[in-house]
Amino acid sequence: MILFNENHQKKRFFYRNKEAYLQAKEHTPNYHVYIVECQDGSYYTGFTEDLIKRITEHKMGNGAKYTQRNGFKRLVYFESHSEKEQALKREKEIKEAGKVYKKIIITEFQKNLLLL
Repeated sequence: MILFNENHQKKRFFYRNKEAYLQAKEHTPNYHVYIVECQDGSYYTGFTEDLIKRITEHKMGNGAKYTQRNGFKRLVYFESHSEKEQALKREKEIKEAGKVYKKIIITEFQKNLLLL
């Protein structure tokens, strides 16, 4: 049970911090570039606003035609961006760079995960 005073304090906190909240929300990464490994050993690079939902779609066989055809194995890399244009540009860079570059960034990403 929340007491009136406690509830009133929470409301005051949120109203005072509304501007800070809106600024933080504006700069929160909402766009993701990701790489999944397929069952055949190939890689698929994509872009999404909801990474968990998109990976679930790939797992269920409802993702991109490429992963439907080659089979989803696992998520191996992702990065987040606050602006859609940045993420789309980065997706294009990764796709154009080829498999060797993808392997390099995947290896570095996984090394960094081990350090956490």
